Amino acid sequence: MDAIPLTPNGKLDRRALPDPAPQAGSAGTGRSPRNPREDVLCTLFAEVLEREQVLIDDDFFALGGHSLLAAGLIRRIRDALGADVSIRSLFEAPTVAALAERIGAGVQDNPLATLLPLRTRGGLPPLFCVHPAGGLAWSYAGLLPHLGADRPVYGLQTPNLDGTEPFPDSIEAMAAVYVAELRAVQPHGPYHLFGWSFGGNVVQEVAVQLQEAGQEVALLTILDAFPLAPLDDLDSASRDTVFRALLSNMGVGQEALDGDGPVEAAAVRDQFLATGSPLGALEPATIDAMVDNFAGQARLMRKYTPRVFHGPVLFFTATEGRPRDTFGLSLWDPYIDGPIENHDVACAHAQMMQPAAREQIGTTVSAVLDAGHRTERGDLS
Repeated sequence: MDAIPLTPNGKLDRRALPDPAPQAGSAGTGRSPRNPREDVLCTLFAEVLEREQVLIDDDFFALGGHSLLAAGLIRRIRDALGADVSIRSLFEAPTVAALAERIGAGVQDNPLATLLPLRTRGGLPPLFCVHPAGGLAWSYAGLLPHLGADRPVYGLQTPNLDGTEPFPDSIEAMAAVYVAELRAVQPHGPYHLFGWSFGGNVVQEVAVQLQEAGQEVALLTILDAFPLAPLDDLDSASRDTVFRALLSNMGVGQEALDGDGPVEAAAVRDQFLATGSPLGALEPATIDAMVDNFAGQARLMRKYTPRVFHGPVLFFTATEGRPRDTFGLSLWDPYIDGPIENHDVACAHAQMMQPAAREQIGTTVSAVLDAGHRTERGDLS
């Protein structure tokens, strides 16, 4: 600057100072988040710094952060991840990558594991969230800031993502895998379950299996899922058609899918990287496995008939882009013996974990949990 701006009293006029010039560690350059923890931290950094995007190598203080903002960031991290972070830790590890490593010190994270810990600390019963299309549960990390800080949250992911297990041959078998995983964390109820899209069908079966084992399911939350055989024939479609349908379900815009020739996993990963998505950390082989899973899920749905869950359900309906005369809550009547409390969400099906929608969903679920949801029929308070 040619001159330092001053107030009429001769003091530094901080409001008249320009934003810091871009420099090493400034937003817009660097790596995208590689796992759900880094994704949450990038979101929290951006919110506190009032920026559209922060990448994992961006320095909090180089972007204009200071001690007052740091205090607010630390509170948000504690609420979202249940992690105790000090001002000193932030000064010593001011980037998302460094801070995530410090938070996870001593923890072997496998972002493709069947049981994905999103927040492990807290004294309340956990919330278990079954994956949507493709098999990943990473998107549920966006719920953490909207759920009570004392509630652990776990994702449940398709067991073949890291190549250690085969893709299940039925929804009942898939649900049995998830029941075993969640009971390893929480041996007995009350259980709190959550599932979106295909995951909503699986989580209903998880709830049935837990009830058959004599366990209490205190809250079953289903996001825009219906007990319908596939209407799009993806189980018999070409691989390229399935790939494009999966990406559309994951919220990838049509402009990214246009072009000649088939969609390739490496190009999709590059597209994720360009948009700052944590999915940019996936290997092409994992993306290919997700495509296979998407077609496999359609095959499983075609031969699946749900069984009856006894109890109330908290439901969220995406109101945009789909006729409600085809997809309605009445489809669940034969399979849910209890009331369904519906909440409309002003978004398309694939957008239910976008910021505005997940805030509405997360705060609603949190309010139900905090109010002491009970399983007596008709009581969803």
